[in-house]
Amino acid sequence: MKVLVLLSGGCESSPLLEYGKREGHELHAVHVSFSNATLQENDFCKELCNHYNIPLYFPLIDNSIMNKDHGKYSPFDILRWLPMASLITTTNQDYDEVWYGAHKKDNLRVMGRIEVIFELLIGLTKQPPNTKILAPLFPYTKLEQYKLVPKELRDKIVYCWENKNNPCGECKKCVEWKEQGLTR
Repeated sequence: MKVLVLLSGGCESSPLLEYGKREGHELHAVHVSFSNATLQENDFCKELCNHYNIPLYFPLIDNSIMNKDHGKYSPFDILRWLPMASLITTTNQDYDEVWYGAHKKDNLRVMGRIEVIFELLIGLTKQPPNTKILAPLFPYTKLEQYKLVPKELRDKIVYCWENKNNPCGECKKCVEWKEQGLTR
C-alpha cells in the first residue's frame, strides 16, 4: 500500500514512519512549514526521512500571518496541512491512504472534521482518487507512540512550540507532554 504521511516531527507523526515501515508500506512524507515554530522541525523531518529512506515533500508557506496565532485557535495545526495533502494526493493520484498523527486522548470530534475536510478538498478535483485519511496509531497513548521511535531519534522529537532546544514548559505542547507522562 502506498501511504502519504503528514509529518510534523512531533510525537504522533514521527512514529508513523516506523509503523509504516514495519507493516511493509511504501511511504512518502510531507512536512509543511507555516510558522517559526514549525521551522524548528524541518531538520528533524529531513533526518527522519533520510533514516527511513522515504521521499519528503517540503512545501513552504509564508509564515508571517501564522506566527503569533500558532496553536491558539486551531485545535490541530493539521487543519493547515490538509490542503497541501489533498493537493499532493490529487496530483499523484496513487496514494491509498494519507496518515496523520493522533493519540488516544485526542478529541474525536476534531478528528472527524479532519476527515470530512480532507474528503471535501479531494472532492473539488474532477477525478478524486479513492484515498482514505486515517490516524492508524490513534488507539495508542502518546507515550506508547514515542516508544515506537528509534532511541537514537527520540531526543530530536519536537515538543515545544516556543523553543525546541530549551523547552518553555508552559506552551500547549509542553503541558501536553507533561500530562502524558513524557520526559526527556
